[in-house]
Amino acid sequence: MSESYEDKDWWPCKADMQDKADSLDINVTVPNAYWVATNGKLVDSAINGANRTFKYKHRYPIATYLVALGIAKYNRQHRGTVNIGSKNVPVVYYTYPNMTGATLTNAIAKMDVSKTELVEFSNKFGPYPFADEKHGYYQHNWGGGMEHQTFSGMSAGSMGS
Repeated sequence: MSESYEDKDWWPCKADMQDKADSLDINVTVPNAYWVATNGKLVDSAINGANRTFKYKHRYPIATYLVALGIAKYNRQHRGTVNIGSKNVPVVYYTYPNMTGATLTNAIAKMDVSKTELVEFSNKFGPYPFADEKHGYYQHNWGGGMEHQTFSGMSAGSMGS
């Protein structure tokens, strides 16, 4: 996490929250056992021998410190969609393989509350601003969480487990 002025350690940028990249193409190659969690919409995941290349596109302005990558042996829970206006927004969670049974069931139930919140906040404040991509959470090892456009990082404890 590069909140909020360490983003310049990763790539050339102004490190100014008001100066946003207009879009991102995120391409990452990892061993086949791993999955990539990041901002945007997954447009391809091609297997090349022992590796897999993930291609994500994020087509909304973004402060560069909000770009995030989680790479792990994630289990992926696709939780359907939430209708915001006329768009169906996919909802997905990525959790570590050791989150199982009642712990996983409890975490999913608590994260699913955000589906209702998406609708209610959209009714009150306007449509979810990333409706063409996704909403969800991915697990990480730090305490607490970090909001990222389309996909926020959360510790197991923050996921309600």
